[in-house]
Amino acid sequence: MELDDLVDNMHGALRFFLAHLNGLLPHQWDWTPSPVCRSIREILRHLSETYEDKTALEEELARDVPDVARVQALFEAAARRDYGRLRTRFAAMPLDAEIAVAGGDWFLGRERVRAGTLLARRAWEECYHTGQVAYIRLATDPEWDQPAAVYGSP
Repeated sequence: MELDDLVDNMHGALRFFLAHLNGLLPHQWDWTPSPVCRSIREILRHLSETYEDKTALEEELARDVPDVARVQALFEAAARRDYGRLRTRFAAMPLDAEIAVAGGDWFLGRERVRAGTLLARRAWEECYHTGQVAYIRLATDPEWDQPAAVYGSP
């Protein structure tokens, strides 16, 4: 596995995540299945926590009913800039190098993880939250045609 493979996985996960927002209805932005779950709006904010330039995205998400296409474009642009930052940060580092994780790694319960593990987790995180978005979409609109929305016409 090379750095380019890991970054490619991030781009693939991003495309898949953003496709799940196609046709998002106004009432779906803030709906949650329980008080301990995140809404789609909160998921977008969570995923963009590490993005350096997210001002325009935050402004759009602050609207009562954000424009889905604008959110998709702003989120994608911020994510791609962040992937570039990660590519630069890890370019000269072996993927098996141990690095400290700020605040500790909640997933593995360790203070340090391999660089490749941390980068792979980035794509995994967007895939995980894609599932949450799909659940919200289906729970709030049983007629939502996920295959058509995500993959185009069958």
